[in-house]
Amino acid sequence: MELTKTQLDAVELLFDDQLTHIAIAEQLGIDVRTLQRWQEIPAFAQELSDLHEHHRNWNRKRAVYAKAKLFGAILDRYSALNRLITERAKGADPDVPGDCTGLLLKKVINTKKGVIIEARVDHATLRELSRLESEIGRMLGEDKPLVVIDDKEMSKALRDTAVDESVQPTTGPILTRAARRRAQKRGNNKIATTQIPGQNRTLVYT
Repeated sequence: MELTKTQLDAVELLFDDQLTHIAIAEQLGIDVRTLQRWQEIPAFAQELSDLHEHHRNWNRKRAVYAKAKLFGAILDRYSALNRLITERAKGADPDVPGDCTGLLLKKVINTKKGVIIEARVDHATLRELSRLESEIGRMLGEDKPLVVIDDKEMSKALRDTAVDESVQPTTGPILTRAARRRAQKRGNNKIATTQIPGQNRTLVYT
């Protein structure tokens, strides 16, 4: 059975679900009982069902597209941060332990006693990488989230491993007042300070 234009209009109004049956009947110029009888016609009911299914499919496609776009943006940001770490590692200072990882932030301070290199873990980048990894895992259906990196544990591990065969500790820290204030502001009570052999440079982990 082919539906009339009025019946097709009735299908669209019923699908919109903005008006009552009485209001729809008045707008179409029919009796509300006529509208009720139309709803019992198989072709009418099928047309309304197809419209609902088409709308559901469209919403699903839109949701998939939005999720794919978000996933792509997260992957791009994750790749960009990894590229940052890789590029930073290329210019690593061989006298700074851990610098080859690309995870350190360094600041060179010139003093009358020599050069002081302040080094600290780039916690902001590590936290963002950890967050993005957890988000990627969640979107891929991983039930167990990744462990979030702890700033204090990372800093302690860095200080504990700062001294190796090539870098030996000094008898006392050589820090400027500004460097000490910055370290105290970060809440670091213990500062690993090492003298670089053969050079008038002091390495400070804060």
